[in-house]
Amino acid sequence: MSRTAYSFLLVLQQLQFGVLSDEILPVAFGSLTYCQNDSSPYFNNVLINAVLDAGQINVAEKLWAERDRRSTFYFENTSELSENKNILANSGYSQNFEDCWMFHSGEDINTSNFDAVKKVESVDQLEMYLDTLNNSYQKNDPQNPYGELGEYLKLSRDVWLKFQNQNRILYYIAFKDTVPVAAGALTNYEGHGYLSNIGSLQSVRGQGFGKLITNYCLSESVKNGNSTHFLGTEEGYFPHDFYKKMGFETKYKVVGWSKIAE
Repeated sequence: MSRTAYSFLLVLQQLQFGVLSDEILPVAFGSLTYCQNDSSPYFNNVLINAVLDAGQINVAEKLWAERDRRSTFYFENTSELSENKNILANSGYSQNFEDCWMFHSGEDINTSNFDAVKKVESVDQLEMYLDTLNNSYQKNDPQNPYGELGEYLKLSRDVWLKFQNQNRILYYIAFKDTVPVAAGALTNYEGHGYLSNIGSLQSVRGQGFGKLITNYCLSESVKNGNSTHFLGTEEGYFPHDFYKKMGFETKYKVVGWSKIAE
């Protein structure tokens, strides 16, 4: 893995610690991140920076068994680390997902209709935000490759309640007149602005609310003094093309390889 990619992913681990993860455990061959309240391999994996051997795989599998999680390795999809795919496939793993980490310059942000966006500042507004977010991620939605939010929704509630008096986690709602129709989140961490939880109701798709909430989160990231503004997508799906058209560029492609369920 290139130095810049691995450095970014280590920062990403720290950014998510206490937010989407409850433990970061350095190991000889990488860094494990664990989430107690969400079993998704997105939040439970070992970030690695070299080609694995059988002993290291066994160590990781033991650590995951102790935490009741499916063993997953996370590494940049480059030729330098491509041998991991053969090694993991021969050890009963398969590719589970690929993240495209996309970055924006923070320049030339369209600020039109920003008065239609409100920051979540109360528990009532939090419930409105979560309801809007949940309704933006439904089954059989051709623009949503992620499906329903499930246990992640509770995690999002707990995160806001934990950080509501800090500037680390910020939630936003976009309104059409008085109706909440889109949601977005911004995490601030040491000069990094991470955009997530962005979605709009199917009933308003094509009306610019997805762009509005994204641009608002970008603008807030700039205002918060961040020099890096980024989000994660999966290539080949609608969100990736959507953000590409908005000026985001993919810097890193990172794959998650998980143990095949028996």
